[in-house]
Amino acid sequence: MNSFINRSMTVAVTLLIIAVLSVIFISILQFREIRETNSIITRNEENRYLMQQLLLSVLDNETGARGYVITGKEEFLQPLKNSELSLLKFRKELSIKTINPVLAGLLKDSLSPLIDKRIEFSRQMVSLRKENNEDKVRTLVVGGEGKHYTDELRRISEKMNDIRTGILNDQRKINEQSIYRLNLFLYITLGFIFILSIVNFREIIRFANRQKETEAELKKGKEVFSTLFYKSAVMKLIFEPSEIRILDVNESFCSFFGYSKEDLIGKTTSEAGILIPSPLREQVLEKFAINGSIRNVESQFKTQRGELKWISINLDKVDIQNHHWIIGSYIDITDLKKQQEIIANYNRELEERVFEKTRELIKNEEELKALNETLERKVLERTAQLEKANKEMEAFSYSVSHDLRAPLRGIIGFANIIEEDYGSKMEQEEKRLFTIIKNNTQKMGNLIDDLLAFSRLGRKELTRTDVDMEAIVKETVNEVDQKLAGKIEWILNPLPPAVADYSTIKQVWNNLIGNAVKYSSKTEHPKIEIGSFEKDNKKVYFIKDNGVGFDPKYKDKLFRVFQRLHSENEFEGTGIGLALSDKIITRHGGNIWAEGDINKGASFYFTLL
Repeated sequence: MNSFINRSMTVAVTLLIIAVLSVIFISILQFREIRETNSIITRNEENRYLMQQLLLSVLDNETGARGYVITGKEEFLQPLKNSELSLLKFRKELSIKTINPVLAGLLKDSLSPLIDKRIEFSRQMVSLRKENNEDKVRTLVVGGEGKHYTDELRRISEKMNDIRTGILNDQRKINEQSIYRLNLFLYITLGFIFILSIVNFREIIRFANRQKETEAELKKGKEVFSTLFYKSAVMKLIFEPSEIRILDVNESFCSFFGYSKEDLIGKTTSEAGILIPSPLREQVLEKFAINGSIRNVESQFKTQRGELKWISINLDKVDIQNHHWIIGSYIDITDLKKQQEIIANYNRELEERVFEKTRELIKNEEELKALNETLERKVLERTAQLEKANKEMEAFSYSVSHDLRAPLRGIIGFANIIEEDYGSKMEQEEKRLFTIIKNNTQKMGNLIDDLLAFSRLGRKELTRTDVDMEAIVKETVNEVDQKLAGKIEWILNPLPPAVADYSTIKQVWNNLIGNAVKYSSKTEHPKIEIGSFEKDNKKVYFIKDNGVGFDPKYKDKLFRVFQRLHSENEFEGTGIGLALSDKIITRHGGNIWAEGDINKGASFYFTLL
């Protein structure tokens, strides 16, 4: 019987130790897992914040460029430069902190190229505005390319945020499951300890009953009780119910509270300073009076060393030598409480962070929404202004074609009548003056025709087809060369085909070849070269002549309406041909530029999209 009880108590204590060690070990593992999961959550929240800042920088970039284009004020350029630095900074941070392969792929292959295009587009707008090239700027804005980049950036950002939200939700679920498993394990372990305590008490009661049978059994029972009571890892004490006066305590109890047996035995729990604090004490006594036992009541005690400890209390009534006593089993749950408090605090902190991040996201979304509404309103206003300007241009074109041409036809008609009726009576000077009137009236008509062509070009729909550039050039050169009777030396290099609007591109070649012929006509041996080359993966077409050339410092005026670098007495023309060519090339998404020097010829180059 004795060895059986010893084995039972040994097994119970061993199981209790294993349970406590298991609680500590599993708690550490679960806490580590929770910490790693929360680290992933925090990193994804940081990436979400960086993505928001990246989008704000994109909008700052767009706003700075538009502000400068609209106002021309230099103060808008600094925010534009700052936004470019912010875009590079946030993109670099995102690339470092993004470890998810899907998000990293979207950042590298989709988001980064769009950011580069957005920056380049803004730079292009600013550059054109600095050159006062309002037509090109207007074409860029109306084309919607910048808005497309911004919309694509927002769409990819939302897609990445959706993926990141899924990752966060998965990590939160993992975290919740880990906490649930930890709590479940703790509850099961506490239940197991409770069962061990019951088994322990049952064995003690069985041993006490056995003592009543024989003196030998009583002696053996005392020895077993002494072993179980005094050497138990569980803190135990026996006290009298009425005054709660301590009868005996074990070594674990004394060691835990820092007292000796002499300090405790014979004193009440109040005198010993280990009284359960109110109002929990009253509740425990009331429940004990009803049930005759107390299980797993948690209370905080202060040891002699001044340490605050948490204890789980179990109380039972026992009869010893015909006296009623109460046996208390105290279990130190301070570490368990600390773990629970850490987990609870961490959960509260996590909830506060999530709440704060959510509030920030809502605020950012509202700011983005307000900014988008402002930008959309400005775009609508600008579109309305452009539509109004187009209508005014159409009205102007109608007025030019009808109201201005009619007087010109009248002048020419009346001049012809006067010349026919009175030509024989006119003197030489009068004939010369009538000739000047007719020539200037014809020039005025040509100027009106060129202006109409220039204004209609902005509204004309381009029909892109495969265009044989070499055939267009040869046809134009043959027409010109027949009139000049072969006075010009032509160097015609092979020209690659292009995808363009046939009629407008032919007009560009007619203007450029006509200008080359006109401005090299006074050269002793005029020579014109036409060809192409490739630069930056683009086809560049050129025409060079050895004519009068131009002053390089005035080359920006070449492509403006009515801007002439030579007097009309030297070379006739309306001054619209190059402006018309520039507009055609711009409509094709290309560029046109010129190089030259005085009396050293001129070279014109253009590219197409």
